[in-house]
Amino acid sequence: MKSSLLTVAFAAALLGCAAFRVPDLPAIEERPGPTVPVYVLGDPGATPEGSPLLASLRSAGFSPTFVSDIETVPGGSPVIENHLPNTECANSPGMGFYLLSFGILPGFGCEEFGHRFDLRPSKELPAQRIDTHVKSFAAIGWLVGPLNLLPQFSADLDRERIEAHERRALRAAVLDALGLP
Repeated sequence: MKSSLLTVAFAAALLGCAAFRVPDLPAIEERPGPTVPVYVLGDPGATPEGSPLLASLRSAGFSPTFVSDIETVPGGSPVIENHLPNTECANSPGMGFYLLSFGILPGFGCEEFGHRFDLRPSKELPAQRIDTHVKSFAAIGWLVGPLNLLPQFSADLDRERIEAHERRALRAAVLDALGLP
């Protein structure tokens, strides 16, 4: 009985409350149109299956093809290179204190969405930086509940809204860089 009560108390302490600072997302209109082929330059030996960039490009209306050598890209075709992974939120400071205090001391971190890469309209032209990166602040623990009373915070991060924005932002940024409607 005593161990069951401790288990329930421990689980409740770990759950606590969450507060997410909803990122400001500028309005971007949907730009429907034909599927646009793009080539994604990656390291030889890399496995493109499951790549978040390739999946995002597909959902944004592009037809990405993974290549390991820029010379295999047909002339006049757009090339994506130097994709930067989202690593700013990889190490969440304060999570150790959060766990050790059973949620009494809050844990802080963030969650990242979007992509950063260089886009060449063709392999012969210089690259342009594309950045659709968005970061959301996150806090968890018993003491963060009142943050949700502030207008810029929410108890639930609306990932669907952010991912829909990312899809529109990615399509618009690439089409603009390529000079397409």
